[in-house]
Amino acid sequence: PFALLVLGSAWLLRRMRFLRAIALFLLWGLAAAALYWVLYPAMWTAPAQTLRDLVTAPSYHAQAALMPTFFAGRVALEHGPEFYAVALPLRLSPIVLLGLVFSVRAFVKEKSLRPDLAWLWLFTLGYTLFLALNAKKYDRYLLPVFPPLALVAALGWGRLSKRFILLLVQFVLALIFVLYPLAAFNPLAGGPWVASRLLPVDWGEGMGAAARWLNRLPDADQLAVAAISVPSFAPLFDVHTVPLGQATLADYVVRSPTPTSSQPIAHVAHLGFLDHAAIYTNTAPFEQAAYLADRVEPDDLIILDADTPLLRRYTGPGAIVSLADLPDQAGVAARLAELSVDYSRFWLVADPAASPITAAHLRQELELFATPVSTATVASATITQYANPQSLISNPQSLIYNFNDQIALVDASLPAFPVNAPFTVHLRWQAPNPTLTDLHASLYLRDPSDHLWAEVGQPLLNDVTFPTSAWTPGEWADNALTMKLSQRIPPGDYAVQLTVTDAEGSQWGAWDSGGEFQGVSVSLDDVGIAPPAEPVGPAECGEGHTLAAAPFLACLPDLPPQAVPSGDALTLEVTWSAVTPPLSDYSVRWRLLDPDGDIALEQIADLSPYATSRWRAGDSFDARYDLRCDPALPATVYTLALNVLMPDGAPLWETDAVLTTVEILPRDRLFDLPPDITHPLDLTLGRVVHLRGFDLARAQAVPGDTLPLTLYWQADGPTDIDYTIFVHLVGSDGRPHGQLDFIPSGGAAPTTSWASGQVIIDDTALPVADDAPTGVYQVAVGMYDRDSGGRLPVTDPAGNSLPDDQVILPIVVTVAGGQQ
Repeated sequence: PFALLVLGSAWLLRRMRFLRAIALFLLWGLAAAALYWVLYPAMWTAPAQTLRDLVTAPSYHAQAALMPTFFAGRVALEHGPEFYAVALPLRLSPIVLLGLVFSVRAFVKEKSLRPDLAWLWLFTLGYTLFLALNAKKYDRYLLPVFPPLALVAALGWGRLSKRFILLLVQFVLALIFVLYPLAAFNPLAGGPWVASRLLPVDWGEGMGAAARWLNRLPDADQLAVAAISVPSFAPLFDVHTVPLGQATLADYVVRSPTPTSSQPIAHVAHLGFLDHAAIYTNTAPFEQAAYLADRVEPDDLIILDADTPLLRRYTGPGAIVSLADLPDQAGVAARLAELSVDYSRFWLVADPAASPITAAHLRQELELFATPVSTATVASATITQYANPQSLISNPQSLIYNFNDQIALVDASLPAFPVNAPFTVHLRWQAPNPTLTDLHASLYLRDPSDHLWAEVGQPLLNDVTFPTSAWTPGEWADNALTMKLSQRIPPGDYAVQLTVTDAEGSQWGAWDSGGEFQGVSVSLDDVGIAPPAEPVGPAECGEGHTLAAAPFLACLPDLPPQAVPSGDALTLEVTWSAVTPPLSDYSVRWRLLDPDGDIALEQIADLSPYATSRWRAGDSFDARYDLRCDPALPATVYTLALNVLMPDGAPLWETDAVLTTVEILPRDRLFDLPPDITHPLDLTLGRVVHLRGFDLARAQAVPGDTLPLTLYWQADGPTDIDYTIFVHLVGSDGRPHGQLDFIPSGGAAPTTSWASGQVIIDDTALPVADDAPTGVYQVAVGMYDRDSGGRLPVTDPAGNSLPDDQVILPIVVTVAGGQQ
């Protein structure tokens, strides 16, 4: 349409003011849009139809899982800054392209046109240069430059007397591509044949033609199709679409024609002089069906761990069933127990696209009651025969963690062997009850010292990418999260921890299958990180500085002066590289030197969690250290120094490396207990925390009320981790009807910062639940690790442990006026 506008604008621009010409140009554009609406109504209705299909059609499957595949085929083209210089001539009409050339002549010969041409060219060049800076490049992003270029071309063609020739040429070009306008490319720049080697030339037309052909097949209502773009293809295909990475689950695969493909081509969508999309037949189910038909007997059962086309293609003896619809191992065990009654042999077809969780459930349960006899790989699937089935005895757990009774983690699949590359964790979720908010899951990779080395998170989505607020009770779905690793992560065992947050960012608590609280960060399992196959070589220090002494090269950070509250820890990072194999285990020594140069604090730790005696020449690993500032240290400015200790304890460097200064900030501390504690106590939590008593201003309340409560703590020193205080108002039913969870002193005095003899006083207000029944209550107090949920054990003066690791305060609270 823009090229056609040139013909009408060329004459008008010679006789009208420039702004009026622009207004007329816009009117021409509206007329062209109306024409296209009449000729191609689907172009305007498709977006709405697509949206409806996305939220309703069962064929829309696993968009989230597809997107990396989709982008791998598109964005990964990695066009350079010259992309738009190549794309623009290909997308312009020959008339516009020649008109742009003639506009140079017009600029030179006609002074009156120079301002108009200059501004139009300036906009076009500026906008195109701005696009070139963007990493993601598509020819459609150039659309805003076509109107000004059409005007420039019109000015270039302005003196042509026989403009009907242009009209005839443009009409012929438009007629050629009228059915598929997006396939039009400038023949003067090489046309579609050159464009196909330089640009993505199909923006859905090939997908649409392929979908129409598939929809007309006799068995279309039973088909599954794999496509490079599920969001583009699923609304066009009537049944089921899967990502290209799950092609073994599909009857057909739709993608760009690939000469090297071994799959037979069922159909090619030929549009605008090019083969835009090819439909390949997935021959795997036919090969598997033939293999099984030759071996399966009438009393055998074929079990699939995924809904593959083999379900429809197998016509041999025996029965075939898929167990991919069972969410947990308990369901798989129950179903196999039913099936084992009627069949004498089993054949497990394990498809590579099956959920790793479902595959593991089936394999584990089958091996409990039957013996594997033979295994073969047939067209990418592993087929295992099981014989001699016995009585199935299995009682697997159907729940790992329950988060706030609204979402349950049914199972998780982590790498079984050490890895040294990005690895994927598969999580299976089920909604036992309606979930009123959209949830987000995050995974954290932590070493035994609780240092964070990697993290990843994503929303919890079902198979059609709906968030949890749209899930129905009982619905389940798998999510896959890929953890990326630093190339210098030390080999060893790392814990994979999981948190669930709601739409407001609040972390949800987790309970195990026995109903025990597990905190807000739960551990799934350990993952082994293997050494790299080849040493990665010394690190580039960047903003740091290098310190060398055989056999190590240290990349030390240039740290600004540090300020640390008394009792807190300072985390330090160093990258170590081995110039030669160390052969022995080395350690590091950290020192804080006071203003007089004396040693105020010294801490020795392994140089790396991966023993240096195992390092090779060229190995390079990051190391992280926690230097805890003892609460007993005076508040002043210290010098932080580092040295490496050889196996015999002697320093490797002649002098310590000075890194920075560390100012220890004072904390307000109290060391004397008040003499008038109303209810004195002498209870110990863990090893260093003592509850010395409490004050409760009143012991009567009504629902919705608060009870003023003061707790008196005293410490023998700091704890290893920060603990949270809990206070529960416990009814006769054993349930809390009001509770508090808080860090001591409102967060100002974490337990890791407590000094020996320090007294901590917490003034709190214990809430009474609005629906608290009338009756008598007890007050329970204790401490727990917020991440793990583990409580500090409580002992009385005689050393006896108190039940449930909590203190029941020796006072009774009465709630009146509530529900009976």
